[in-house]
Amino acid sequence: MTPMQAPANPPAQQDQTVPGQALGIASDSSQATPKGKVAVIGAGPAGLSCALELLKAGYAVDIFELDERVGGLARTVEVLGQKADLGSHRFFSKLDEVNNFWHQGMSADDFIVEQRLSRILYNGKFFDYPLKGFDALFKLGLVESTRCVLSYAYAALFPRQEPTFEAWVSNAFGKRLYEIFFKTYSERLWGIKCSELSDQFAKQRIKTLNLSKAILNAVLPQRNKDGKPLTLIDEFVYPRLGCGMVYERVAQEIERRGGRFFFKQQVVGLTTAPVTAADKAAHPAADTAVDAAADTAADTAVDTAADTAVTWANNGVMGAPHSFPLKITGIVTQELASGQGNGMSNTEVAAAPGTTPQTRAYDIVVSSGIFREMVRSLTVLPDKVRALCSQLRFRNTIMVYLTVDPDKAKLCPDHWIYVHSPEIKMGRMTDFANWSHDMQQGQREHLLGFEYWANDDEELWRQSDAALMAQARADAVKTGFITAAAITGAAVHRIHMSYPVYFNGYESVLAAITRELDKVANLYFIGRNGSYKYNNMDHSVLMGIFCAQKIAGQYHGSLWAINTDSDYQEIKAQA
Repeated sequence: MTPMQAPANPPAQQDQTVPGQALGIASDSSQATPKGKVAVIGAGPAGLSCALELLKAGYAVDIFELDERVGGLARTVEVLGQKADLGSHRFFSKLDEVNNFWHQGMSADDFIVEQRLSRILYNGKFFDYPLKGFDALFKLGLVESTRCVLSYAYAALFPRQEPTFEAWVSNAFGKRLYEIFFKTYSERLWGIKCSELSDQFAKQRIKTLNLSKAILNAVLPQRNKDGKPLTLIDEFVYPRLGCGMVYERVAQEIERRGGRFFFKQQVVGLTTAPVTAADKAAHPAADTAVDAAADTAADTAVDTAADTAVTWANNGVMGAPHSFPLKITGIVTQELASGQGNGMSNTEVAAAPGTTPQTRAYDIVVSSGIFREMVRSLTVLPDKVRALCSQLRFRNTIMVYLTVDPDKAKLCPDHWIYVHSPEIKMGRMTDFANWSHDMQQGQREHLLGFEYWANDDEELWRQSDAALMAQARADAVKTGFITAAAITGAAVHRIHMSYPVYFNGYESVLAAITRELDKVANLYFIGRNGSYKYNNMDHSVLMGIFCAQKIAGQYHGSLWAINTDSDYQEIKAQA
């Protein structure tokens, strides 16, 4: 799918009303003079959290969404008479800001408590996920376990130095365990060899875990600096009707506060202008002269009494107007004939008949749209910087949904099953009934989601729905616990550009781009695809909240640093 390009010379700015579909919630906003007019691109977790916080702070907010519903990659869809997520997400965070956001408009009965269960399927056996030393070694058998231990000992004596995922995991677990439990799945997910995948992915998701710690922790639990044992979360909350239920409630609250939604809208351009002498005179340096580069992510308690109504800032810096050569002035939108994610195919988006791109003026723009395309639309950036965007890669997801008769299959209680067997092509399997029985909508069959990943130019992405359904049926039978007779229905949903790829060297490419973006005042990039970060859902929500706080002058840290926590989100300290 190739997004439509912005016009080479966008029309002069004009505040035109673009047709959109509202959610039908009456506004109770009584703010006569908003602090500033903000466009939020994308109605996923990051965009919605930012929009809601901005409305609370007194800004006027419009949200532009490519699809016909809210939720982004965390939305819930109707499939074969049941509800399904585009890949379920656990609701767990150590931060009150994130938990409070998720509970916006939700009652206690809207959430259920789930006991965590995810496993790896390898060679016909289930292994605990994340790996537990004794469990893995015992199930692999004496010969294979011996090979794994010797491999780990060799890695400890002769660690590899290259900054790749393969080297990092081989050092942490030994090459043999890496080959069994990491290589196949990771290369299937990312579409590149693990020797070409940056070690940043491992550092972000695996952190300091290794084989010796996994074994030792089974005997002597690891403790934090306060002496409390650390464990992976063993329970989490989940909305009864899927992830999208939370974001639909948030959207209702946004509209109640006066926010406006415009669906089936593709943002094809960002407009800018030079910072003028009038800008500098209207916003003296004493108001917001803050160097955010040295601030920490925790530095949010800031006295903003002297700050101006529209804070001059962006992801990386805050400052007076003289700190920026350029400022954002608006967006260019194109109304679409249909939403990107509503259909069950990979058809390209197309402009609605009789429509043309429209330019809309805004004081501030927050983008959670595809980072690569948004940067390319900034024609004021140096050509060499915009050209770097071609090096940024995104991986597509294909969800094949199967309904399965539980009386004819030996279904598992897992939330996720990660498939590491080379003979099975799918990467992960989800049974939505195990997340919430309410998602079955009264049906007795279980709805299973099989995840496949592909690039735009791969045959898998171009295959017909019928071929993908046949592949999923074959993979289901190969698992050994689903028979062909148990499968009663199938559907396909394709998700374009769902994962930013951490290829070797991506950090330097991204840094060169963000240095130029930090020269444009009042333009922000948030979310997984919006900032090219492999965020979990809670990180995207937090990024949106911090972005709103930065706009309001209450947060002086760098948004580029979000999702660099020292402790992984699923590690908790026992009381």
